[in-house]
Amino acid sequence: MEGMPLLVWRADVSGSWNWSGPQWQEYTGQSAADSRGSGWLDLVHPDDRERVRENWSTAAERGEFRAAYRIWHADEERYRWFQTRAKPVRGEHGTIIEWLGTSTDVDDLRRLQDLQRTLLAELQHRVRNILGVIRSMIRRSSEHHQSLDEYVQHIEGRLGTLARTQSLLTQSVDARVDLEDLVRDELVAQAADEKRVTLAGPKVHLGPKVAEVFSLAIHELTTNAVKYGALSQPAATLCIAWDVAARDEDRWLRLNWTEAGVPSVGSAPRHSGFGTELITRRVPYELKGEGTITMRPGGIECVLEFPLREQPSILQTDARIPHGKGGGHAS
Repeated sequence: MEGMPLLVWRADVSGSWNWSGPQWQEYTGQSAADSRGSGWLDLVHPDDRERVRENWSTAAERGEFRAAYRIWHADEERYRWFQTRAKPVRGEHGTIIEWLGTSTDVDDLRRLQDLQRTLLAELQHRVRNILGVIRSMIRRSSEHHQSLDEYVQHIEGRLGTLARTQSLLTQSVDARVDLEDLVRDELVAQAADEKRVTLAGPKVHLGPKVAEVFSLAIHELTTNAVKYGALSQPAATLCIAWDVAARDEDRWLRLNWTEAGVPSVGSAPRHSGFGTELITRRVPYELKGEGTITMRPGGIECVLEFPLREQPSILQTDARIPHGKGGGHAS
């Protein structure tokens, strides 16, 4: 028993310990003498003790003791989850003489199970959001196109942007996307002449929700520029500049999309389509920010502003979860 990689112990018929193995003493820091009787319960999480006592009260009837509870780990200074089982040793007349028990550390397993449930909930939420965006794309894309080919082209472009963003998000364990990489990927995807494009701004990483909405906004602006604006005119230029500043106890991103040298914007569509709705309505709603588009001499000017709220990624499984002696297990 002393060689088992578990916490091992012996108890009398009432559940009072009369021996604990060196594993228990090394793990909890409690001496063998202090663990005897009900002393071992002092190292069980306070919220779990009553449940443990109730399980012991019916163990003889059930012919076994089985319970999951938290035990103090001296080295980590926190409680960890254990699965505890004990079987009775019976005499020649079948009466219980004592109990032999083991406690197995299942804290990492429970943590992974909690993470799996959280990931599933996040996945369901993300899928619902993406499907909502796709429904909006289909509905708004069908309102103004003159031909089926034009409609299909717009749908494919928007879906391609969503796919590229998801690909970038899954490359990083902390689920962040570099803003400049996102913009460059969109310019490359639409075969834009990057020599006439100026990018300027600090290093900024976007979380999943921000990246999805922001990438679609950049896609719509790029598509419009390629068809009607600065990227359709050999002498025109495009400047995409951004900065981050403190506002209302948050860090806010401000991006300016400024076109210059476009002879006329009269050929651009005058209706309010998916792109305009995305920038002027979805950015304020989804990102709690602001989005404006201005048609001016020389081309379009667009301003996107929204807060960058830093949160730990749900996909980061290697981050240490803080625990306190009185707080139990956090997930």
